[in-house]
Amino acid sequence: MLTAPVGAQLVHIDQFHGGPIVEETHANPNFVIDAGQGIDVDVRGHRFMDEIYTYTQKSMATATKTPENMAYHIIDAHWPKAESAAKKFLAMNTKVLVAQTPEELAKRMGVDPKVILSLFKEYNDALAANKLKELNPPCSLKEPQPLNKAPYYAFPFQGGITATFGGPKINANAQVINNEGRVIPGLYAVGNAAGGLFYGNYIGGTQLGGATVFGRIAARKMASLHKNN
Repeated sequence: MLTAPVGAQLVHIDQFHGGPIVEETHANPNFVIDAGQGIDVDVRGHRFMDEIYTYTQKSMATATKTPENMAYHIIDAHWPKAESAAKKFLAMNTKVLVAQTPEELAKRMGVDPKVILSLFKEYNDALAANKLKELNPPCSLKEPQPLNKAPYYAFPFQGGITATFGGPKINANAQVINNEGRVIPGLYAVGNAAGGLFYGNYIGGTQLGGATVFGRIAARKMASLHKNN
């Protein structure tokens, strides 16, 4: 961080806003992984997060919990938009795996078919018994559907970084605070250049809101100090 040499206090350096992306084509499958149906697995065919997560949370989980930063959203024909979504991404030269059986889907994913068959059975059995939330990790989808209707689809995605949340801590006047909790004279930060505005997710108005609001505050503060001098 450019402000570190002057003793600025840095906050939320480990936080970022994630968005799903397919690296090869930059396609954004956010509406697919937010379908409210299907399961999310890593490249070994193992679930690693709760499917109730938003696309932002799923992207962050993929980036932080899978060594390859790579996952598949597996869904079947119970989702009315599955076929059209697959055609859309295939038309963009974006890989979508389509199969008539779970075994065939597993082979296309490069996963042992026994793993996918076991995963489907575990999921479908838990759904039938109303025990999806007892899975590890739990699946908390509000209207889950079984995975048993061909064709089956696997949409690959990765966790991309839309914006970082970290940066130098500021006060209500957009002035940068040092490691001793005091204002660093003449140093201001706004928008994505400032830390402490975002935590865990976007704030209202997102980056432009933070830049506009604190930009005006910083300008007024600087003008008032200049006037007083």
